[in-house]
Amino acid sequence: MNVAKLMRVVVVLASCPCAILLFSGCESVTGSTPQTLVRVIDASYKAPAVDVYAASTPIAINIGGSTITPYALLPPGTFTATVDPRGTKTPGASTSGTFMSGQEHTILITDASKGFGATVLTDQTSPAPGGFVSLRFIQEAISTGAVDIYLIPDGSVFSDSKPLLTNVVPGTVINYINVPA
Repeated sequence: MNVAKLMRVVVVLASCPCAILLFSGCESVTGSTPQTLVRVIDASYKAPAVDVYAASTPIAINIGGSTITPYALLPPGTFTATVDPRGTKTPGASTSGTFMSGQEHTILITDASKGFGATVLTDQTSPAPGGFVSLRFIQEAISTGAVDIYLIPDGSVFSDSKPLLTNVVPGTVINYINVPA
């Protein structure tokens, strides 16, 4: 093989990874279906064991307070999620939402003045900026009333700290806040 022909082969082979990289940014794969991710957080002390359905699809069965389920894959769409006392088909609570492709959502079960309720939250899917952590606060201390939220750095004392959030009333969901790590 002469040097000129060998150089052409090297140039062609060297350009192949570029071609692969240029075509790897496809948004979908033929035959795949778009998905949304939905999980359940049961933060209710009043709710009995429950079954949670997104439309008619069961996504959590026989869960109780302090449960965080893994994400379930669902087709995107607008639908109602029902929270039924275990083994019944009578909703104790329900909530509706639009569950878009590529998003992650949480169905939050919480106490209400009478019984329990449900809310759809959209979860953050992007990481916090470098050197930060993203936190979401959910105030569910109904009998306590409004609270102040403090993040006290290691080696600090409470009396020297200032609240990150003040007067957060029950039922409040504070969307993601980036704080130094």
